[in-house]
Formats: sequence, C-alpha cells, structure tokens
Amino acid sequence: MKSAFLFTIMLLFVFSTYTFSQVLPDKANVTDIISVAFSPDSSMLAIKVPNGIHLYDPNSLLEITFIETISSLNTSNFSPDGTLFACGSKDNSLIIMDVKNRIELATLTGHQSKISSVSFSPDGNLLASGSEDGTIKLWDAKTRLGIATFKGQTGKINSLSFSANGKFLISTDSNNTLKLWDP
Repeated sequence: MKSAFLFTIMLLFVFSTYTFSQVLPDKANVTDIISVAFSPDSSMLAIKVPNGIHLYDPNSLLEITFIETISSLNTSNFSPDGTLFACGSKDNSLIIMDVKNRIELATLTGHQSKISSVSFSPDGNLLASGSEDGTIKLWDAKTRLGIATFKGQTGKINSLSFSANGKFLISTDSNNTLKLWDP
C-alpha cells in the first residue's frame, strides 16, 4: 500500500505503508500542488493544481492525463466508484469530471462564495459541496440537479463527510462548529 504526502514546499513524496520507505521520490513533475488524492481502487493518483488535475499511475508516477479547468480549484474528491471527480472552484462553481473519458462533464452553479469542501455519499448518488459563506448544497450526482441547501454554519465549511450508510452528512466550519445533517 502507498500513501501520498504533501508538504508546503510543494514536493510530492510517495511512501509504502508496508515498508515505510519512500518510493519513486520526486518523479511527479508538478508545481503548485494544492492537494493529492488516491482513487478508491488506488489505480490513480490525482494531483490538484490551480488550473486542473494531473492523473498519475501511482506505481510508476507516470502521468496518465491532465484535465485542464478554466477556473482555479480549491477542493476535490473522487466518487466512490472512481468514475467521477468533483472539484470545488474559487469562482463558486462545482466542476464534475469524467475520469475514464478525461473530460469535464458539467459545471454546477449556485454557491455565492468559493467552494471549500466536496464529498460524495457512499453509494455515489449524492454530492455535497460546502462554501466559504457557510452554506452546503446537496446535488444529485447523476442528474447534477440541486436537491437542497443547508444553512446554519457560521464560518467557512472546512470539511464534509457522509456517514457510511449515507443517511447523515457531517460538516465542520472555521468557527469550530460541527453539524450533523439528515439529507
């Protein structure tokens, strides 16, 4: 098993969690790294940069593709089956990408502030996005239609996570408030 760590000096290190040794040091030729994420089946490593997503093979760190986006990205997450990649942007939009076909499927709008967190439900049917104005939007991941807007957080949404059964959504904000929602 491998883990990816991101340091503020913008170097990417991949470590084996079996041997705790570094593998493939500094082979990813990427600058301005915002975040990294493994696909659910660990077949891809997504490296988010301001203008898009680099997808790498985590075994060789060879680039599979680069998906360019028009808007600058803040946050991202794979769908549970690894077919979709959702990215929250600084222009208040939510971008849905098709990982297999390497294309942008949709741009969802509705937030009034930068999107700071995204999370898919365990079954992949729902997508939650939280913004810096403290609102959370719930989307149908298949139709890409808005379902609900949750208000009540007093600060920037820092994180969103669905419960394992998908019945609850938990959110945290910059004012150290935690809320449990029943979507």
